[in-house]
Amino acid sequence: MLGHPGQALNAAFGDQLGVQAGTVYGPVTVHARPKDRDTPVVRTVTPEEISHVTHEFVHPRNFGLAARVLADNRVVVLCGRGAGRSFAARRLLSDLAPKDVAELDPETPLRGIRPDDLTPGHGYVWEAPELERNTLADRDFRQIHGVVRAARCWLVIVLDQASRAPESASTATVTLGPPSASQVALETIGRRRGADGSVEGPTLVLKRCLTSWLAEDDPPDKAVRAADFAIRVDEGTCELADASAELSDDLDASVRNWFEGWSHREYATALTVAFLEYQPQEVIVTHSMALEERFRRAELAEDEKLAPPRLFDKSLARTLRDVRALSEVRVHPGHRTLTLETVRFERRGWAGAVLRHAWRQYPATRAVLRDWAFGNSMVLAFPEAVRRALLTITSGSHEIEPLSVAEQLAGAQSYRVRLLAARTLADLSAQPALEAPTRTLLEGWVAGGTAYQKSTAAMVYSTSFGMKDIGDTLARLAAIGQSPRVTPQNATVAAVLELLGRPEFERSVLNTVVSWTRAEHQSTGLRFVSLSIGLWVAGLWTDPRHRTMFSDVAERNGDAVRSLTRSVVRDPTFGPIALNRLADLAFRASHEAEARRELLRLTKAVVPDLRWWCRWRAGADLAAAHPTQRLRIWHILRAARKAERTLDRERPGGHEEG
Repeated sequence: MLGHPGQALNAAFGDQLGVQAGTVYGPVTVHARPKDRDTPVVRTVTPEEISHVTHEFVHPRNFGLAARVLADNRVVVLCGRGAGRSFAARRLLSDLAPKDVAELDPETPLRGIRPDDLTPGHGYVWEAPELERNTLADRDFRQIHGVVRAARCWLVIVLDQASRAPESASTATVTLGPPSASQVALETIGRRRGADGSVEGPTLVLKRCLTSWLAEDDPPDKAVRAADFAIRVDEGTCELADASAELSDDLDASVRNWFEGWSHREYATALTVAFLEYQPQEVIVTHSMALEERFRRAELAEDEKLAPPRLFDKSLARTLRDVRALSEVRVHPGHRTLTLETVRFERRGWAGAVLRHAWRQYPATRAVLRDWAFGNSMVLAFPEAVRRALLTITSGSHEIEPLSVAEQLAGAQSYRVRLLAARTLADLSAQPALEAPTRTLLEGWVAGGTAYQKSTAAMVYSTSFGMKDIGDTLARLAAIGQSPRVTPQNATVAAVLELLGRPEFERSVLNTVVSWTRAEHQSTGLRFVSLSIGLWVAGLWTDPRHRTMFSDVAERNGDAVRSLTRSVVRDPTFGPIALNRLADLAFRASHEAEARRELLRLTKAVVPDLRWWCRWRAGADLAAAHPTQRLRIWHILRAARKAERTLDRERPGGHEEG
């Protein structure tokens, strides 16, 4: 049911790409980062890694251009798959801030990073996932560029394609080309075996035996693996045939060769690393133990009890080695005097291959994995990691219902789980094979889905998926907003506000919202949705954090915003919220110039002529709509007229009207 005046506001919290409606007619809560993290920095690059990029780096093509752009602008956008962008980003920053390079959480939107989150003189990397959602919005780039300049630091943004950088970033975007793979391999051998001068053996192995598996334009990480295999073959710890097979195999084939014949512990560990690669070791251990217990319980007969695990069955180091994973010591992100161990697979890309292999070849485990990986605990703690895993599992699926997992999550009660589903569906819709199934699924939810499914659909329509056909999107959002339930109404408000962040859609979106205020929508949720949006766009919230988010939109679309403002002020539910804001401005107008200007702007949207007779008639009309607010209304109108006279006198050559 819709809320009523005096009823407690129904707040809906959660992290998101943009904004989310807190209530049908209440504040929208904006979370720029997870609530349990007080900094967007997730990891500090270690001195060993800085040494690595300093001494073991082969310049990719256009590296010099990227260095000049970063030095001149403090921000550079690196593109070019397979060119070693992450490695190049660290090298670029280490040349400017050799001791202070850190990674920013990719889940934290760039627009959510503030100057006090960054340290002057430090370098930061923000690496977007190589998926459709990493398209960088124009307003995000403009804002982060200003933030970085204000903080006097440096930022490297890593995207997969230059086409996903906005127009405002065109002069700061550099597409790297891969360096010579053979040169990268030789440099790696020299770095790792150069201390005692014994580089001849590995170099000979590389040139004579392994170069057939290494093309010049292969990614740098493959070249590094080739160098490692050459060293191991020379040392006698690896057979040449095995090294050649590893270099020639693709990721999926490689995983198929070793992902079998394990105990529950190894399978659980491998899958946990696949979901949570690069997380701290204790995180991997905790969640792998929980998954191992789920595996063991799933195989019990109804009358069996779960036996306790064997405490000294196998060491952690041996378990990681058996599943082809390893630990790395890193500087603690919160305390630079401490270190922690993180876990990753030996080969980059194995995480996705493990997920695909396990999901497709061991279907009996799907229910267990779904409950473990996509439940609240994992989604709340690791939303971005879980989203990537869901995308990996779904992409290229050969199932009859390829979107079945995302569909189940879309109907969850938890906002964070639904947000995960929405983000995933938005990314999947960018794949040509999945765009039509995604569209059909969303249309079904709009027409007859649950309140939670409608809410998820609204989230998806607020992404680039919905921006492909803005007319159709607004029609779908109108259908969702007519729901009598609070959750889809909130989601509709959030979606429309997100669309208003794109200047090319402002006029059509606002005109549509104005049409939702008409009397025929009084009995549906649309009027409440439209007036909630009106409070935002007009700047009528009393909370100062919410007043100016859409000031540019209001300035460019005066007629539509004035219409919304009038509807908001006259409404019996929303009017008191707006009058609170106006009364606050009226109180401060006598001694604050900014309050005078804002009071006049908002009041004249409702009462264009503030001279006595027109003011009296408008005041009587408003008082009839809000009989308990009569004295406050007269006070606001008198203060607005006084502010108008004051501003007229202050204007050069100005005079007071008669």
